[in-house]
Amino acid sequence: MAIKQIVHDAYAIAKDASISNIDVTLDTSMWSKRKQNIIVKAIDLGVADCGWETANFVAALTKTYDIGVQKVTQWNRDLDLDLVEPSKVEEVKAYVAALIRTRVGGTSWSENSFMNDLENGRVVSRVPIPVNFGKGDRQKFVADYLKPQDEADRIRRDNLINKIRSGHKLTISFTI
Repeated sequence: MAIKQIVHDAYAIAKDASISNIDVTLDTSMWSKRKQNIIVKAIDLGVADCGWETANFVAALTKTYDIGVQKVTQWNRDLDLDLVEPSKVEEVKAYVAALIRTRVGGTSWSENSFMNDLENGRVVSRVPIPVNFGKGDRQKFVADYLKPQDEADRIRRDNLINKIRSGHKLTISFTI
């Protein structure tokens, strides 16, 4: 209960118009092995396929380290085309459209919106991951289409993973 009051008090100060920067320190040695493994896997693969809060946490953490991840959650099942290998963009759009057209049963709002944009010639910036894909299928699908990590990105990911695995404190700065 005490931590929640502390966070509430910090928020009360942080919302003041005079705040220009907020530093948050994470003590990774306090994370459970399970949490550590989920976060490390997401950083390593570039895909946060986990719960909503954890995926958002990983996205905020990696953004600070200029890495970024693709969030895939129960309510956010879209693949950002900026993260797709450029030579595979048209392929992924065609593949998903074909899966949606041939599926027996209903479609999600995201799938309907995607198909409507395609059929009306609008620019598509995200491709829905088919709702009937299980976790293993989602992970394979995303891994097949994501851009490969360049050497600098891989080094940043490995450094962050090493800091987490060794229980370092991580400081994240938010400039407002």
